[in-house]
Amino acid sequence: MGLVTTTTVDRVEDVPQVRDRADVRRQVKLAVTLGIVALLLIYFALSIENTTVQYVLGERVSADSPPKTLPAKPVAWVSAMVAVAAAVVALFNKVPKGWKGGLLYAVVGFAFYAGFIVWAYSDQAGGFQSSIANPLPGTIRIATPLVLGALAGCMCERAGVINIAIEGQFLMGAFFASVAASLAFSAYMGLVGAILAGVG
Repeated sequence: MGLVTTTTVDRVEDVPQVRDRADVRRQVKLAVTLGIVALLLIYFALSIENTTVQYVLGERVSADSPPKTLPAKPVAWVSAMVAVAAAVVALFNKVPKGWKGGLLYAVVGFAFYAGFIVWAYSDQAGGFQSSIANPLPGTIRIATPLVLGALAGCMCERAGVINIAIEGQFLMGAFFASVAASLAFSAYMGLVGAILAGVG
């Protein structure tokens, strides 16, 4: 008697891919948000009549840094096209996750910032025309005390103390720093006065 062998072939049927509800909600929110950004930028680009805006790389216009001209409409339309492309990518759920998606969001955010700033500074009436200035130096100068106050709040929370008087300590420290420095004619005594006022 011969040995009979049988082979079975397993058929792999096509299993439908089911998307998570959270992924669908993420796609809808992202497409709607980027669509609104794209519509706003298109409105900005269409409402600009003046073809140029002035900008300066420093904090303000001076003899050393005179204002330069920037074409307003091309900047606005390029910003709008970037937002439209991102909205289409989000509509088809092709936005990558991870750092690539974060890079796409950063590019769209920068495009919206550029389009809004160009729209806000265009079509100025009157003899004086304000220029777009570099916001980074002023932002760093103004934000430094706020960051220090936030760090003070974090340290207090970690120590188990809820400190709601951080801004008051800032103001008292600044006031007594100026008083102590004026009375003693010394910046170091102003620092000491600010520390004592902040502690007290």
